[in-house]
Amino acid sequence: MSCSLHPNGGAFGCLGCEAPDALVAEASEALLRNLSYVPPAEVCANCKFFDGQPHRVEVKEASHSSNYTVDGSCRINPPAMRDQGAPQWPGVMNDDFCGHFKLRVVP
Repeated sequence: MSCSLHPNGGAFGCLGCEAPDALVAEASEALLRNLSYVPPAEVCANCKFFDGQPHRVEVKEASHSSNYTVDGSCRINPPAMRDQGAPQWPGVMNDDFCGHFKLRVVP
């Protein structure tokens, strides 16, 4: 017996599919899902070491100081002392990146 999925009996012969059109549609959708998969970008926002708590950072340099807002902190290393204040983790933006990226796995 043949079907639209195996019109010539197929390589192993047709077993008489009852709903070949549904099988073809399901297989096509699965293929498209796999082809459209794009791995997450290796940026801070997708990293397991990223703490996404936006906060203000003050940078003091010899000639001036400036304030800016960061998207979060990188926690791959312990906090460091900065400008005689409390220890801090380095502030990072969502789209920053480095060589220590590890994908965040959400349970």
